[in-house]
Amino acid sequence: MRRMLPILVVLGAITLVVSMMAAGNGLQTRANDPTPPTPPQQRNTRANSGSEGAGVVAYGNVDVEAGQIPLFPPTFPQPSYIRRISDKAVEGAQVKKDDVLVELDDTLARLKVQEAEAGLKQAQGKLSQVQAEADRATTTQAALKRQQEKAVEAKRRELASARIRYDQLRDLQAKNFANRFEVTAAEEGIKALEAALDVETLKLEQVINAKIDFSAGMMQAEGAVDQYKAQLEQAKYGLSLMTIKAPSDGTILRSLVTDGLQFGPQSKQPAFLFLPKSPLIVRVDIDQDFAHRIQIGQQAVLFDDTQSNVRWKGKVTRIGTSFLPRRTSVMLPDPLQLSEGRVLECIVTVEEGGSGNPKLRVGQKLRVSIAGNQ
Repeated sequence: MRRMLPILVVLGAITLVVSMMAAGNGLQTRANDPTPPTPPQQRNTRANSGSEGAGVVAYGNVDVEAGQIPLFPPTFPQPSYIRRISDKAVEGAQVKKDDVLVELDDTLARLKVQEAEAGLKQAQGKLSQVQAEADRATTTQAALKRQQEKAVEAKRRELASARIRYDQLRDLQAKNFANRFEVTAAEEGIKALEAALDVETLKLEQVINAKIDFSAGMMQAEGAVDQYKAQLEQAKYGLSLMTIKAPSDGTILRSLVTDGLQFGPQSKQPAFLFLPKSPLIVRVDIDQDFAHRIQIGQQAVLFDDTQSNVRWKGKVTRIGTSFLPRRTSVMLPDPLQLSEGRVLECIVTVEEGGSGNPKLRVGQKLRVSIAGNQ
């Protein structure tokens, strides 16, 4: 026994060294591994029976199809100031489509409208001026044409008269009642009138062929008018954006505005949280483990999360096509919640009536039992 004691001591020492080396390697491996340990995910769904064919129980929230809409000024993120808040813009108020909820400071927008109107008047005046000049030029050309036609006609008549006179003198000369000088003078007079007729005819051709072209000036003036019309429309559109209107019939869930409040690039919260008028639905989040149990048309029983004796009936009417992060308070997936497990959203339509006909409210948390022991 005494001889085996040293051997046992040596074996114990070797075992201790090996254990320490293994522990050191394990710690080193964990230190070098950059992947953090996966935190346990919050489970939203559980089976309401142990069999694979059974339904599930999951949590959901009451909403409408379009979801809650955050309302910002139409010019956001450009700076804008609240000038007046409508009496309708209170939490819980029922509003109609295009009801004005807030009037923003529109001083600059109105000045732009006035500027565009002034520019349009100036451009229209220039167009009228060019048009008047073109009309005057056309009228003047027509008058000159008539005048020159009369001048040509007068020369023709004068030439015809001179030729008659020339023929008379020739007859008189043959009878010795006129001398050759009178005949020669008449002949030269005819030549002079023929030349004068040619001159008047050329003048008439020049008047007829003269081109009065105001097309370039008209195009420029018309272009200026169109430009200022477009600027005026832009200015009026900009002025129309100086109000926050209800996008549809619905309810103001929350008002976050005060007189003089300024919106800008740094603003993070909307002016209002708006709920469109629409039938209530329940958005139910189903964990991936139980997604295969959900089918369209399954019956559902909805329980208030705090009062299990208050319930409603419903039916699964739509199932999502993707696993996404849970929706935020404004009912949109939050891409920043990377560590949160994805869920499959299904829509449950609520049937009318129920236990004591309680009223569902948007945002209310429900426990939903789908196709289970109800």
